Parts: sequence; structure tokens; C-alpha cells
Amino acid sequence: MTLRLFAVQIVIAGALVALMTGQGLTASLPPSEVFANFDSGGYGAWKVEGNAFGPAPAVSAAKGQPVAGCVGAGFANSDSVGETGTGKLTSPDFSIQQRFISFLIGGGYRPHQELGECAINLIVDGKTVRTSTGRYTDQMSWDTWDVNDLVGKTAHIEIVDNNEGYWGHIEVDQIVFGRSPQPDPGMPSFFGDNAVLQRDVAVPIWGWALPGEKIKVTLGAQAVSTVADMDGKWKITLAKMPAGGNFDLTVTGETAAITSKNVTFGEVWLASGQSNMEFGVNGCASLYASDIASSTDPDLRMIRIPEYGSLQQPRDPGGRWQPANPNSVLGFSAVAYFYARSLREKLKVPIGIINAPVGATAIEAWTAREVLNTVPAFKDETDKAIDALEHNSDNLRQYGVALRDWEQLNGAGDDDTGSLAAGWYRLDFDDSGWANVSIPSNVKGLGLKSGGVAWLRKNVTLPASAVGKAFFIATNVQSQCGIQVYFNGTQVLDGNRAPQFFKKQYMYYVPGTLVKAGTNAIAIRIHALCAESYFWTTTDKMGFPVANAAELDNKWKCKIEKEFAPLTGSAKAAIPALPTASIRNTPTVLFNAMISPLIPCGLRGVIWYQGESNVGRWETYKQHLEMNIADWRKRWGNATMPFYIVQLANYYTTHPDPYNSHQAAIREAQLQTVRETPGTGLAVAIDEGDGGIHPLRKKPVGERLALVAMSKAYDSAAEYSGPVYLAAKSEGGAMRVTFDHASSGLVVKGTTLKNFAVAGDDQKFHWATASIEGATIVVSSPDVPKPVAVRYAWDDNPLDCNLYNGEGLPASPFRSDNWPL
Repeated sequence: MTLRLFAVQIVIAGALVALMTGQGLTASLPPSEVFANFDSGGYGAWKVEGNAFGPAPAVSAAKGQPVAGCVGAGFANSDSVGETGTGKLTSPDFSIQQRFISFLIGGGYRPHQELGECAINLIVDGKTVRTSTGRYTDQMSWDTWDVNDLVGKTAHIEIVDNNEGYWGHIEVDQIVFGRSPQPDPGMPSFFGDNAVLQRDVAVPIWGWALPGEKIKVTLGAQAVSTVADMDGKWKITLAKMPAGGNFDLTVTGETAAITSKNVTFGEVWLASGQSNMEFGVNGCASLYASDIASSTDPDLRMIRIPEYGSLQQPRDPGGRWQPANPNSVLGFSAVAYFYARSLREKLKVPIGIINAPVGATAIEAWTAREVLNTVPAFKDETDKAIDALEHNSDNLRQYGVALRDWEQLNGAGDDDTGSLAAGWYRLDFDDSGWANVSIPSNVKGLGLKSGGVAWLRKNVTLPASAVGKAFFIATNVQSQCGIQVYFNGTQVLDGNRAPQFFKKQYMYYVPGTLVKAGTNAIAIRIHALCAESYFWTTTDKMGFPVANAAELDNKWKCKIEKEFAPLTGSAKAAIPALPTASIRNTPTVLFNAMISPLIPCGLRGVIWYQGESNVGRWETYKQHLEMNIADWRKRWGNATMPFYIVQLANYYTTHPDPYNSHQAAIREAQLQTVRETPGTGLAVAIDEGDGGIHPLRKKPVGERLALVAMSKAYDSAAEYSGPVYLAAKSEGGAMRVTFDHASSGLVVKGTTLKNFAVAGDDQKFHWATASIEGATIVVSSPDVPKPVAVRYAWDDNPLDCNLYNGEGLPASPFRSDNWPL
């Protein structure tokens, strides 16, 4: 729970709250009220026992709103992987005043936190009168108690950990009074207040009710009736509507009605992919201050679909439509916002963006299982991944036992040798005689020649303004090691140790009650299995509760507690591997949870920015992308539905010599897909990277996507693409290259063209000089007297890509060969 709820809450809290606002409330129920609020300094009035680590800080809202905050509770496992731990959270007493108590339940969000077991109990007069139990995966879902017979009773809630010897957890969010999970009637949140519906097409509207219930849907002069089927599902179709309007959309059942306000018609686009589509305007606000200041536009709206994965399709993916203004756009996808803004300027109609990306996700997670099953290799990978996810708790139990056996056999246990008794973790411990080290580091950098146990200590000076404020200590990456973290002499997570072999970021929640003015001490005990183990942390990732905290550098004190004997090669090979089933990258799960519930909403098309997570499997990316496009089009019933792709920007490494880049191969796959698939388009971003995987210059990318849309979806005659490679032929000692989308001429920004390379029959590329001759480019190198192949910008991070056409649009990277990479 820690990472999903604590670390990600700042980003997704608005989306979580949106799940509960208005949509799904029956007219007969009073506004929902959250059960309790908690300040950011600690656990509020909840009693924390055992390995529970408490409610998260609240997200407040005005009193009387459907949701006034959110509550989270979580558990880590006990001392280590493979051992049993217990824990319990107990709420204050409260008086039951409404019919329903609802809560959002789920498991982890990162590979090390996938499954947890717990019981959520409602206690009246010392007896459990309602309970929800089970093993919850990383699929957030609602559970609800009908407590109509208990109104007026005094009660409290217990959340009890039932972990069974594996490293798991549970989270419970948003314990709320008054929310029925099956309102009568209801409809998905993307039909809620401020919704944008697709103009000029018949628009389907659907939802749920009691089986057989009569449903009437009205919008303006339209009124359509139907009856819910035996599963409680209903669906109607509205007649075509032109752009504009300020309508009420009302769904009336036999006993209640719900109404969505300010519904309009316009152009609706789905924005999906991974983190560069997720990247918000707030992340690049320093570049676009004037755009943000002028962003108020009630007819540019975006809904953010909350990120989660599921092996099943939820009824309502959640989210809330927001009109653009200087506050709301900060949370909008930057690429999608600038795309929508450009369309608004050109089309003069409302624009709605359904924003459904998740960072660090592979394309397989966005693909339906039945589609993956059509390719035997993909089906095998999918079956294995889903099986690993479903059995992750069992695999973790087995891993814990195997790891302990391996440690005992190889003399690599972490039994304390006296460091704890000597107080190496205490605030007042004198570490002046310890060695000085710099972090990040592998264990060799700490002074261990092989595996062993080492301590790190650091004092941090905090001002009085930090007192009582909770924060996180983040250990960024670790492999083949476990850690224990102490703050001011108290071990966080109630004495729990991080799992061995954890390879991602882990965040330790430090209660505000531990934070003091002046010197604060962080102590970390590292148990490394072998010399190849590594442990990275940086203090600037620790999230201190004040901006001016001192000593935020990477200098630490270090002391070796004990060192293990060097391992043989066979012993290293036998180290058990941590099961790392990941819900965010298990095939199909994001399609199930975030795309499928949207189908068949009225949609003009899709904009897509994804591919970084598939670089390691670049050979199959084109096939996956083509399958996804075809399947999404089929499901939406539109064989030519626009699907516009952002080609990956340049990022990470710039190689000194020509390089067989797999990132470039993903770019090639995107270009080839667009060239071979009607109704698609490409926005090139090879000139907008800044070295990081998340380049800040998102406005040109969104605007280039809009150029594609204006040409292909809206019949603009303006050029929408930079030069695209057509052909290359040898001419003496040079290669002559011709291009499409170059009728206005080829242009070099700067004095000379860069990033061209040629190769002969030996397939060894050398940097080359290139010059524009009419509508072609001639490329040559003195190192290649008889060139047969040419490449442009074929690197992970090619710098100064400066080939454009007369419209100022950049050329796509290309290669004329098809040699193995």
C-alpha cells in the first residue's frame, strides 16, 4: 500500500475523489461523508497495532460535498519475506447515521506489493456485525455494507492483517458513508457533469439499474426509453447532435433519477499510452506560463481515467470531466492539452479528451487477451504472466523459504552481531569514526569485498517548521539486498524489513511525530548477499517536509558490521529470484480496466504516445501496435477510426559512433505502421528531446499531432508531416536519398546536416557528410568508398537532428537497410 497510496496519492487523489463525486449517488441518499480525516502529521485517532502502518493523510474537500477526504490503511509483512506477521488498525467510535458504508479496497501497485489479505470488520457492542475478507490484488474495487438496521448504533471499524507468510499488503481507501455501489439507476462517470459527447454521430449511453427496471434517458428534446436486462445493464442511443449545447443528461429509473449538468457536443479524442502521454502540464509549467495563464476555456475539457489494472472489466472506470482553466490544466496531459487547444483554435467546436495513460507500461498491457491469443508466442507469454500474477502470493511464500535455505547453506544470513545492542541506529550515536562514502553505490563502494552487512548513517538538519510533518525516505534501487531503515532511533514500518532482491523504488513513511527541529538521524542497515548487490539512495528523493532542509547531499557515514565469504559461481547462480508479477505490465490488464469500459462511447479517434517500455522487445512492437489499432477500431465499430502516434523523442545515451539503436527501431516500427495502415498518422519528436526520458517540450508535440488530425480527420490542405524517407540509391561514392512530404523543399537548420551515416557491404556504418541537392540529399564518407546503405538519426539520443521541410516540420529518423540490429 505504501507506494500506491502514499507515493502516488498526490498525483491520483483527484481521480480517486472523482470516483465518488456525484456519479453513482441515488437521488434519495444524502451527500456521502467520509468516515474520518487525518492530518499529514500522523495517524489521527486510529489505533495502530502490529505491522499496520496507518491511515494516509487526508485529501480535504468542502463540507457537504459528496466526498470530504480519503482514508488509507495498509500493512507490510512482518520481519521479512517468508515469515508471518499480524497487524490491526482500529478506528474511533462513531454513530451510524446512514444506510451504507462503502470503501475502496485493493492491493499493491509495484512488483513487490501485489497481494495482501485482510479482514475489514464493523464492530458493534464488541461483536463483528459486518465483515469483508479476502485476498485483494492490485485491482481497486468497491465493497459496501448495508447498515440500515444499525442506524443509531455506536460502532467502530477494524482492519486486520491476515498475511500468511509472504510479503504482501492491503490498502483500504475512502471509507465513506452513504454511497451505494449499485445505485438505481447509474451510469459511468464519463457521462457525468461537463461531459463532452461526440458530435454528428449516434451516441450510445449506458449504465446499470435493477434487473427489469424501466429506464428513461433525456437530453434536450430527446427522450429514449429502455429496460435493464437480467444483469441490470441498460443501453440507449441518442440521435446525432451538432456541436455545442449546455444540456442536462438525465437518467430516470422507477424510484430515482440522476442528472449530469453542462453536457456538450464536440470532438472527443482518447489519449493513451505511457508516461509521456501521462506527463502533466505542471511538469513543464516553467516553459508554458503564458499558455497556462490564458488557458480558461469552458469548451476544452478533459477527464482523467484513474490508473489501475484488472483481469476483469470494471463497470465504471471513474474520472471526472474538468473544463480548462489555469488550475485544472496543471493536471492535464501536456501533449493532449496542447493537441486539444490547437484543435479548438482551428475547429471552433468543443473538444473533449479522455485521458487514459499509465507510465512505464508496455503495449501488451493495453491489448485484449483474445487478441494476444491469436499469436502463439504472445499467448504463451500472456498465460505465463497472468498465472504469475494470480499465484504471486504462493510464489512469494516459496521464495521466502528458498531464500532462507540458501542463506543458511551459504553463510549469508543477517543475524545481528551486536550492532543493534550497540545502538548504531540511535540519534545520539557517535559515528565520527566511520568511513565516508558517496551514494549511489554498489556494496563494493561501501567497503564490502563480497556480501555482508553494512550500515549507513546521515544527520539532517531540519527547521522548526518541519516538526510534526510526515515525509518519505526513498531508497531508489536495490538488488540482492534487504534493508532496515531507522529515523531518529525508531525503525519505520514498525520493525519490518524490506524484501530481499527488491529492484525498484521503495518508500518508507516517517510519521510526523518522529520529526524534530535541529539534528535528525537516518540510519540504514544493508544486508547484501554478494559483491554484485547494489543499493542506491539519494537524499534529494527523501521528500523532506520543508524546502530549505540542510545537508541534502549524497555524503554518508558507513561502517561494515560483518562480511561474508566470497561466493562460488554456482552459489551465485542459485540465489533465488524474487517473483515480480506486476499488475501494471501484465498483458491485458490496462485494456481491461481503462479502455474496455469506455467502449463504445462516441469517439473521433485516438492519440497514442507509448513505446519506451517495449525497447527491449523491439522486434515485435510493430506487430503489437498494428494488432492494437485493428482491435480498438473493431471494438468501436469504426474500421478507419483515426489513430495518431507520437514517434519516440530522443533520450538517454548519445553514442560517439554509429550505433544499432533499438530505440531507433521502435521509431522505425511506428513509422512503418503509419505508412502501412490507413487512417493513421505520425508526429515526429526526434528534435524535442532534452536527454531525459520525459522531455519538457510537449507543446510542439501536441501541435504536430493536431496538424496530422487537421489533415487526415478534418480535411485540411496544410502540410502535416516532415520529410519521410522514400528511397536511396548508390551514385558513385555517395548515396542519394529522396523524400516524401518535401514539396516545399528540404531545409537544414544550422549550417550543415548532422546525424547521417553510410555503410558498405561490410555493414559497418561511418559518420558521413550530407548536402541538399534540389529535392534530394547526397550522403558520403571517405571511409566508405562504395556505400550501399544510409541512416539518419539512428541512435538513442541523436543530438541536433536538423533536417526539416519548408514548413518547419522535422524529418523522421530512417534507415535504407534491413540488416540485423
